Amino acid sequence: MDRYGQILVDNYPTYILTGFPNEMDNENWNFSVISACTAIDTTILIDNFEDIFAGVLFHLELLEI
Repeated sequence: MDRYGQILVDNYPTYILTGFPNEMDNENWNFSVISACTAIDTTILIDNFEDIFAGVLFHLELLEI
């Protein structure tokens, strides 16, 4: 709190979950468990997961060493 009694910082618990596509046997089940624990909709979890592991294209000239 500052000197006027205003809250400057809220300390909310933060968790970082990492999932690798090749290690997930049943993605739907994993997302439903995470959704039940965090109250985050499964569609949001799936969209975030797919965005992180989207393919990356490199220009061939950049790959030449």
